[in-house]
Amino acid sequence: MNRRLTSNDWQSVFPVMPEDFPGKKADPKEELYTIDIITAVFLPVPWAGIDTLAERIRPEKILFRSGRWFVTTDAILCANNAYDIARHELDLENWIAQLCQKSWLYDPSDLLDAYESARKFFRPRESEEDRETIVSYEIDAAIRERLEFPFKSSRALMGRHVYLPSKMNEQELNAFCEFLATHSYIPRFK
Repeated sequence: MNRRLTSNDWQSVFPVMPEDFPGKKADPKEELYTIDIITAVFLPVPWAGIDTLAERIRPEKILFRSGRWFVTTDAILCANNAYDIARHELDLENWIAQLCQKSWLYDPSDLLDAYESARKFFRPRESEEDRETIVSYEIDAAIRERLEFPFKSSRALMGRHVYLPSKMNEQELNAFCEFLATHSYIPRFK
């Protein structure tokens, strides 16, 4: 593909589950198997998402940002969702697994970048090796909990940020497609 895509072009790239399929209904005695289908977009830069809660994040308190995830002096915050991980709660187990089960988590690598950065800021005596062990444990716990998409931080993904359009609401998907079109991205299917 060698042409610039519009936001509408990008909308057509992402599959949408139809409400109903044509054809005959399945026999109630027939055993059907559900499989997971997911579309992942890998970007070289983080996407900020739709910032609906910006007024609650004071700029002077921001230590780190990856996409819509902020690390402030007090917590990890999601910019368009009233979800926080307080500084003193960071050591509770399975944060990543818990968040990956949320229907609104479409940016797992950005979340993990914020989680790693929060550990650096909030646990300064923690060695790099210990931090990597803890983060790996969190990812393994998420996979055990039937995580939809195994992922790593953007650092481990060589600077790429993972986005899951199927988990975005309509407003987020429209804004994401506009972002892709504005930045002249074109798809490469693998």
